[in-house]
Amino acid sequence: MAIQNFENKTFEPNLEMKYTAYTRREFSAGSGARLVNDLGEADLILKGQIVAVIVPALAFTQSQTFESRATVWVEATVEDVKTRKVVWRQSSRGSSEFFVTTDLQFNRVLQARALEQAGMMIATDLAVRFHAYLESVAQAMPPGSAPTGTEIPPLKPPLPSEQPATK
Repeated sequence: MAIQNFENKTFEPNLEMKYTAYTRREFSAGSGARLVNDLGEADLILKGQIVAVIVPALAFTQSQTFESRATVWVEATVEDVKTRKVVWRQSSRGSSEFFVTTDLQFNRVLQARALEQAGMMIATDLAVRFHAYLESVAQAMPPGSAPTGTEIPPLKPPLPSEQPATK
């Protein structure tokens, strides 16, 4: 499996590289997939998109914010390289709270750290869910065989656009 750099569809800068690195680390640590750097060697490719970031205030008065939460939403898909079919799709959300001070520069550092923590949670969630998916596929296969990219069936029914046309 190869993991492409995440696509950042938000206005929060530089999250894509961090989230890609977190996801690679988590998947190599225990997702059940063997990671490769070269896309040509991969049976499967994980693609991720950071689709939303919100930072609402949690505790505040009319004149001051005391605590905020950074929440990030990510969409991930795993495609079979040969068939280009999506074999796994998952949404994930991560959140982390942080206290707000009167120092604006320090607040930005705290917010950036909260976004990093949310990304680490998302990467762990994706790796655990993919590992569970691989285990469910392996249990459904005959004893002694192991799933490869071309043998992994989709977890969820394909989207109407992915289904073959019928007459």
